[in-house]
This record gives sequence, structure tokens and C-alpha cells, in this order.
Amino acid sequence: HLECPVVPVFAWEYDSLPDEAWGDKRETDWLRVLAILGRAITHSEFTANVVRRAIRPDYPIVSVAAPVWDRFEPLASVRREAAAGGQRCIEVDGTVIDSRTCDFSDPPETLLGVHPRQQQRLLLDGVVYTAVFCPLDGRKNWEDLLSAFCWAFRDVGDCTLVMKLVHHDRDKAMEEVLAELRRLPRIAARIVLLHAYLDDVQYARLVCATDFAVNSSLGEGQCLPLMEYMSAGVPAIAPAHTAMLDYLDAECGYPVRAHEELFHWPQDMGLILRTRRFRPEWESLMQAYVASRRLRLGDSPGYMRLSLRARESLQAYCSRRVARARLLRFFRAHARALAAAARFSRPRSRLDRLLEFLGRGEALR
Repeated sequence: HLECPVVPVFAWEYDSLPDEAWGDKRETDWLRVLAILGRAITHSEFTANVVRRAIRPDYPIVSVAAPVWDRFEPLASVRREAAAGGQRCIEVDGTVIDSRTCDFSDPPETLLGVHPRQQQRLLLDGVVYTAVFCPLDGRKNWEDLLSAFCWAFRDVGDCTLVMKLVHHDRDKAMEEVLAELRRLPRIAARIVLLHAYLDDVQYARLVCATDFAVNSSLGEGQCLPLMEYMSAGVPAIAPAHTAMLDYLDAECGYPVRAHEELFHWPQDMGLILRTRRFRPEWESLMQAYVASRRLRLGDSPGYMRLSLRARESLQAYCSRRVARARLLRFFRAHARALAAAARFSRPRSRLDRLLEFLGRGEALR
């Protein structure tokens, strides 16, 4: 009973779609809703293929990523001027807990008590790896990202992992990561926990200070942070699965091997194992850390080739030009389909409307 055409836009990172109704609510059956609406927009070819397999091979769905490339690509020229290992400065208004100035074996409440939110300068040096994630989002699998970094650089002092935490509750976010850090041994490498809202200038400085963007998630609908960093020429270390297959390969970063594992749909309260997510291989992630450091410090031309290819790959995936062209093709096809449907639909007579009215009355009785 919609009064106008509706096109859903959604992200999805599992290998099947919910195909049943929960609580007698038919709208929770994704296959039914998508079939009725007739077309959809998503952000990766992985998701588009999942939909086509579930409904029909020619279902009208298009992959259009958020067009972030044009906003972040200009940062690439700033990054080219930074020498490998040089010191970089970021002004932040938030909480910074740094392994160089504190002991992660202290209780989280102690560390949080002596590190208030404040305006401060964060100096980064060495090979800088940055991960942007919400530590309370179980899909992000950040524990592997952290432990692999610690093992790879346990005896190396020239590497830094910046964990930019995204969550409205500072204490909850920090406590999750600090609890994990207490279980890990001391290492020579540096770990920085950052909880702060960064404005456009501050965030751009963090991007420019980063040598590699890191992700270890179990699935991504598109992964905006990775797209932003790679658009600026920051090579990535990330799993080769879901949306990241559209823009990450060995020419623009370090794809991490991943393996399927059974899981449940997030909204399934019964937790029935009937879909799959993708577990990154820890050993592959650790090796990617080691190889990336060697490249950054020992092969500047090789690193710049990765950087250039990252920008080119993201231009083809999430530039405004690409998004505009895909949307135009999609909606023009949609308009042609609506026009064809209107031509073949029979005009409704007074008798049709009367019968419809009588039918409604019968239903009410």
C-alpha cells in the first residue's frame, strides 16, 4: 500500500539473507520485502550477489559505495611529503592512553582516572598503523588485530598502533580494550588508545600520520574508515572478504586470508547457525604486519606504488563520478520499468473501484 516507489538502501556482510518472519511480522522477512519493492541499492558486489542468489539472478540491485574518495584523495599529496619514521603531530581533544607513558597492567579504572579528557598534542613516530572501530561491536574482531601486532613487534620499538575508539561512552570503550591489554605481555612496540571526536582537520592529520590502515573484521558492508584512508593513499592490511574484495588486493595493500565459519543472523534471537561470516587467519595477519614494516622502512618506491594503487582502486570504487553514473543507470532502468508497467496495467473503472470498496467492507465484517 505504498503511495510511491520505495528503494531500500542497506549494507550486509553475511552470505545469506533472513528468509523468515519473526514474531508474526511479515516485514522481517527480507526476501519478501525485497521481492515486493522490486529493486535495491547496496554497497558491495558481495551483498548484491547474495541478494541475487536469494531472489533471482536478474534481480535489479546495484552496488554504490559512499562517495568518500573526492574528499580524502587530496590528502595524498600531504602524505607523500612525510618521510618514513618521521615525527608527526596531531592536536586532539579527548583521552589518550599511551604505552610509553603508562603501564597497561594497572586496573582500567586507575588508568581512566589519571587520563581525563583534555586538549593535548599526540606525537607519532616510526611506522604507524591505525585502526578505527567500536570495541563493543563484536563483528570487528579487534582482539586479533591487537594480539597479532603485539606478537609481530614484541621486540621492535619503531612501530606504533593507534586504536581510534568509536563509542559514545568513553569508559566502556576504553575498559574493553584495556582489559584485553592486561592479558598481553609487555612489548617494545608502542600502543596508543585514542577516544576523541576529531574534527575534519584533526582527522585529516591522523590519516596523514598513518602508514597503514588496519582491519580484522569478520565481515564488512563497505568499511568507511578503510575507504577513507585508502582514498588518501594509505595502504591497507585487511581480510580478503565481503565488501573489501571490491577494492583491496595485493597491489594496494596486504590482503589477509580468511575462512568461512558458521554463524547466526544478528537479529535471530534463537541464535541458529544458518549463515556464514569470515574469520581472518591470525598467522596471515601477523605476517602482513611484519612484511608491511619491512616495506615501509626498506623499500620507499615499493611503498609509494602501493599508495598510488590504493588511491586508484578507491577512485574506481567510491568516487562521486562512479556513484553518479551507477545511480543514473539504476534509476533510468527503474523509470523504464515503471513506465512499462503503467502501459500494460488496465485502467480502473468505476466498477473496479466499487468492487474494491465492497471487498474492503467484506473484510471489515
